[in-house]
Amino acid sequence: MGVELGLADIFAQPELAAMARILAEAKGSVQPAIVPVSRDQDLPLSFSQQRLWFLAQLEGGSAAYHIPAGLR
Repeated sequence: MGVELGLADIFAQPELAAMARILAEAKGSVQPAIVPVSRDQDLPLSFSQQRLWFLAQLEGGSAAYHIPAGLR
């Protein structure tokens, strides 16, 4: 919906009909639209992705990040 509400707004209107009226009257958020990026070249990695790549290069074929839990 693109509407920002404060915590006080939520608790000030305990009934669903009143909250719906507040939402209908509220103006939308002025956040810019998400624009897709060009995929002509490789996208930069996040710091976390760089770290995982570095550890994979350092340790070799470790499965430490492939197994989320140990089962018996």
